[in-house]
Amino acid sequence: MIIKLKELTIFTKQEPVILELDSINYFYGPISTGKSTIGRLIMHCFGKNIDLTYALQKEFISIQLKLLIGNNDVIIEREKDSSQIVVHYNDKSINDPKSLIVPLVSRDNVSLIPDEEVYNISDLIFYLGGVSPPKVLRSKVKEDSKRIRLGIKDLMWYSYLSQEEMDSSFFYLSKGEDFMKQLKSRDVLRYVLGYYQEEVSKLEEEMVAIREEKASTKTSAQQIRDILEQNNIDDTNKISEEMKLLQNSLLEIEGKLTKIDSSIQNDNEDTIKKLRGERQEIYNTISEYENSLHFFDTQIEKQTKLKHEFLTANIRSDRDISASKLFRELTWYKCPECGNKIKPPKEESACPICKQDKSFDSSSKTNAELLERTKELDNSINALKNEKRTTEQLLTKYQMFLQEINEKINYLEEHYDSQFLTAASDLLSQKGIIEGKIHLCEKLLPLPKTADDLDQRSYDLEGKLAKVKDQYIKAKKNAEKDKENIELLKSYFLENLLTANFPQIDKNYEVLMNTNDFVPYLKPSGEGELSIVEFASLGSGGKLTLFKTCFALAIHRVSMKSNKLLPSFLIIDSPMKNIETKQDEEIFKGFHKLIYSLASDELKDLQFIIIGSEYDEPEKKYKLKPNSREFTRDIHSENPPLIPYYEGP
Repeated sequence: MIIKLKELTIFTKQEPVILELDSINYFYGPISTGKSTIGRLIMHCFGKNIDLTYALQKEFISIQLKLLIGNNDVIIEREKDSSQIVVHYNDKSINDPKSLIVPLVSRDNVSLIPDEEVYNISDLIFYLGGVSPPKVLRSKVKEDSKRIRLGIKDLMWYSYLSQEEMDSSFFYLSKGEDFMKQLKSRDVLRYVLGYYQEEVSKLEEEMVAIREEKASTKTSAQQIRDILEQNNIDDTNKISEEMKLLQNSLLEIEGKLTKIDSSIQNDNEDTIKKLRGERQEIYNTISEYENSLHFFDTQIEKQTKLKHEFLTANIRSDRDISASKLFRELTWYKCPECGNKIKPPKEESACPICKQDKSFDSSSKTNAELLERTKELDNSINALKNEKRTTEQLLTKYQMFLQEINEKINYLEEHYDSQFLTAASDLLSQKGIIEGKIHLCEKLLPLPKTADDLDQRSYDLEGKLAKVKDQYIKAKKNAEKDKENIELLKSYFLENLLTANFPQIDKNYEVLMNTNDFVPYLKPSGEGELSIVEFASLGSGGKLTLFKTCFALAIHRVSMKSNKLLPSFLIIDSPMKNIETKQDEEIFKGFHKLIYSLASDELKDLQFIIIGSEYDEPEKKYKLKPNSREFTRDIHSENPPLIPYYEGP
């Protein structure tokens, strides 16, 4: 899995400490200068909780790691004592930057990325790397074991060789190690070596699914049988007989209720029928009165409007009469229309302008007629209003009659319900109980058959599981028959030991490895078990660290050649632990020859971070330029400690 570390920034109380990281990085110097802290803080960014040194306890604030995961530029940030990590990432192919707050462990089973199985920092790293998290059986012994994921921290056992465990643990593979870690470490090797092939993985998933369905089926069948036993039911026939008895009892009770109902209804039916007839007559009368009121309102509105029109006409007539009187008193000498001199009329009563008789007064006559019509309309409107008031009074009276009849009918009907409930309460209670029992029987009726079907399904699943299990065993054996990778691992391991000048090991030795535990043993060809060399029997601390480092390099060589499942970096903290450089110069030179030869060839895509006490420059033939940095305890020198201003334990 492509994981390239680019830059580590340690934020302290006074200043940030920035470490640029290259393909090969070598940090060296005496103890108590902060070298090992580099590896620990890198692991801290991947979710590992670490014990803070005294210097970190006093000065450390937060950490930031810039890296490449798959095709994503990533920045990981974590504050001191925080249980969550902030991750910024950007897929370089689409340039879509995103940020997430990621818990160290899953919370509420809610994915951090929609439609993806990303619940914690481990899942996110696999997701960004474009790799599906490996799944293995939790237990290698229990048949009903579930499949669980290998986490990124499990893979990191082979990518971070910590100083603390360099000479105390062989990747948790040896006897006496933490049992769960031992199983997971073996699973990591199985994946790297190809023992977990796709077919084996699918068959494991199928077995788990069958076992879960079988367990669910058996549980459901047992629950059904418990319900039947609680109700004293043995089979379907007994439920059917019980239902027939209950239905007959129900018919008998319903017959009794019908008789009670008929008896009470006969007593009240005639009275209610009569009242309903009277109510209908009142409804009709009320309707007639309401129609009359509507008619009165319409006529009053029309006549009032006509009266207003007459009054307006009368006012206009009065104006005409006033104007006529005014002009009658005038003497006209010239015509107001043409201006010619007016000749006196022949008759004295004639108008000098129009020559008509002045004694005729049409305006006065019209005015009198209008007044007469207005009085008639007033009388008519008053008469309509009187009739309306009388009708309203009658309407109110009949509405009261209607209310009284409705109350009588309601009373009789309610009295009927009360009578019926009083007489039939016991029967109604019995009816409800019987109906409930019938409903329960209807639910119980198919249960015996359902239980039998579930038992049959469980039996079928048992047979199916046996077949899949046989296929799984065969597939697993076939996978383990492919010894190419295990032989490569043994070959690489021996080659690494010889190149590193491991004491007392020569080309006549062979590597033995049992695929049940993957613990490597070395012995001279043809020699017995007394000559076996293994991690637990080495004794010397220097041999232990070198033995472990050579095995880690061997597994990375296999990973790079096959599936590249392991992270593409290797941090080796104190590979020369307990080895004196001057006295064991051959081992010191041999180890660095091993590192540089692999880094320039087979493991050129693997990033190295080596932390030691002394640095050995690579030979020119390797064409390598390590990013080397020396640390000292002197804060005033050119090579201060990791926290450049800190002096203390």
